[in-house]
Amino acid sequence: METGLHVLFMANIPSPYRVAFFEELSHYCELTVLYESDHASDRDASWIKKEASDGYQTVFLRSRFRLSSSAFCPEVTHYLDPTKYNLIIVGVYSTPTGMYAIQYMKRRHIPYVINCDGGIPGKIKGLKASIKRHFLSGAEGYLSTGSLCDAYLLGYGAEKQRIYRYPFTSIHAEDLAEAVPAAEQKKALRKELGIPEEGTFILSIGQFIPRKGYDLLIKAAAHLEQERPDQRIHYCVIGGEMPSEYEELMKKFQVSHMEFLPFKDKETLRKYYDAADLFVLPTREDIWGLVINEAMAAGLPVITTSACVAGMEMLPNRERDIISPEDEEALAVAIGKYLDGKDQWNAAGEENRKVAEGYTIQAMAKVHREIFDTILGKRGKKVLFVGTQVPDEVEAEEKKISAAGNRFQNNLIRNMKESGYDVETLSFIGVGVSPEKKEQLRQGAYDSWAGIIAEQGILGKVRSVRDFGHLLKARLHDKDYVVCYNILYAWFSLPKWAKRNIVRSVAIIADYSGPECYRSFPRKLYAHVMKACFRRFQTVVGLSEQIGSLLRRKQRFLIMEGGVDRALYDFFEEPSKQINKTYTVLYAGLLEKVTGIDLLLEGIKQLPASFPVRVLFTGKGSMATEITNAAEDDPRISYLGHLPYEEYLQVVKDADILINPRNMNLPENQNNFPSKILEYLCSGKPVISTRFIGNEKFPHFLYCDSTPEALAQAIVKGKETLSQKQELYENSRTLTENFLWEKQIQRILN
Repeated sequence: METGLHVLFMANIPSPYRVAFFEELSHYCELTVLYESDHASDRDASWIKKEASDGYQTVFLRSRFRLSSSAFCPEVTHYLDPTKYNLIIVGVYSTPTGMYAIQYMKRRHIPYVINCDGGIPGKIKGLKASIKRHFLSGAEGYLSTGSLCDAYLLGYGAEKQRIYRYPFTSIHAEDLAEAVPAAEQKKALRKELGIPEEGTFILSIGQFIPRKGYDLLIKAAAHLEQERPDQRIHYCVIGGEMPSEYEELMKKFQVSHMEFLPFKDKETLRKYYDAADLFVLPTREDIWGLVINEAMAAGLPVITTSACVAGMEMLPNRERDIISPEDEEALAVAIGKYLDGKDQWNAAGEENRKVAEGYTIQAMAKVHREIFDTILGKRGKKVLFVGTQVPDEVEAEEKKISAAGNRFQNNLIRNMKESGYDVETLSFIGVGVSPEKKEQLRQGAYDSWAGIIAEQGILGKVRSVRDFGHLLKARLHDKDYVVCYNILYAWFSLPKWAKRNIVRSVAIIADYSGPECYRSFPRKLYAHVMKACFRRFQTVVGLSEQIGSLLRRKQRFLIMEGGVDRALYDFFEEPSKQINKTYTVLYAGLLEKVTGIDLLLEGIKQLPASFPVRVLFTGKGSMATEITNAAEDDPRISYLGHLPYEEYLQVVKDADILINPRNMNLPENQNNFPSKILEYLCSGKPVISTRFIGNEKFPHFLYCDSTPEALAQAIVKGKETLSQKQELYENSRTLTENFLWEKQIQRILN
């Protein structure tokens, strides 16, 4: 069946459950499987499935040397061709071949996906952890078996948004028991298998190695035989040749009703599952434990340890069925509870069987295809956003953080995600955040935030820039775009690294003051370095056309004053026809001289005393005190403080006229755009403004010069425009549609 999706899947050996999965997966894609080896020295030879399949292509790689179940096969690089395969899956990342393949693809920027059957977080430290982090980080996607595997992957550098869960199993849908076998059926099977028909039959299956914990089962059985001498319990452990140490332990603890049996084929194993009353896996560590799937599918109650990932992910009653590893007494107690409540066995088994219905080979293959489609759907849409963004709740509590700048960044990030882009954020916070909030950010109190908090002092800042650079390089290599907000010293090398990684680079210059704006040599030098940096980006987005004059001739330049959320567009309603006797003028934003607050306060003084107006201020900045003092002298002035965003929008909705008094006589205002203008525009309210750069796009605004007198005259004249507010509303709303975020993002990322 031609699917149009070509997948290369790397595996170590053709284990039965993997072969079954590949056969089912081949129904969903054109599949090629690369095996490192055709045998495993620690497995029974009959366990390996070497038969060729008609559904997919099988390749056994030539090896330089072999280990127990893996090998080193340099030949693997001949198959790592992204032009031939849509997806390359590294099925085993910890073998020599897997690591060699990952390193090869990292160096050549070939996207790949890592498949992880399970993992226990926090087990590896030191140098081994660093090596593991190197090979696990940087994949295009991660296939995870559940929450513990997620945590394991995150601990070694995987990004949360790239982790996709699938149901890991060895069970076909037809292997699920239709119901828990009846007592008579169990007795008949026990007779066939040579197991005592009466009493309790406890089953376990696994390799006879120390990690599986069968010495603990022997000791637990000894506890139970001492405590319950009259209860007949038969234990059967299947998995190989019985080690001599197990025989010695059984003699030492006088355990007489336990047998260790060699490997059994699938059909025979199913009879043992159906004949058993209880399944126990006392493992010290299993990164999954497929026998748990099999036991649950057979409708058996299960007891295992917290070191068994399958048990932790699948068992619905952990308090009853999960015990601590290395605790034979707890194991004996858990078994004893089942012995005391045999009437609940069927209910527990049925509960487990229901869970197992979601863990079948068929479901596993189907979910893989869905994940593949999701990953491919994100191709060409992976964005790294670099800026100074903090969570909204942090910005609201910190006076020195620009509310407009932070809102711009958060709006851009959110809308890129809503437009289908896979966005990862990385922030560098130099100033403006209190020590308490810095510590919360460092400790990961905000899931949506990732980045570096600059340390104090010159050496501290150097270390911070170094650490930020490491993070930046690690996250760049598999991205399609990197978008940065303004230019900060921490990412001066960003355009060079982006070019090296074949990542399209975009710089949004929201605020730039040239060398002419400063007196000190260091500040002038810094401005020159900033300009040299953004002249190396492929695309520069300016808030005004002035930035374009600073760029190279062939550099792509866009003017993007900002964006408007469609939800905000829908928030504002048509104005009422009523005109109030006293009308309200609102200023919202940064309270500084650069935004013309001093000009506006002086202009209000020049208004006639009888003029019916209220001027409201909201925002934060160094001139908040001057506004408060002015309000004490003039009842027409009110300072509302820095409002939460929802309250601010309501104030905008209730105002009659909105004002932007930005002082355009200052050179630092020649390369930026007053971001509040777009929110003003979206509201449909009449707007008074000084003549900012790019004002010709908004011809229906009432413009004036950057002087107190001109602002006073505009406020008086503005009251006359209220009779035209319906027409102004319609003009504003039509114009707003050009600034919707989805349109702006299409312009930037194309």
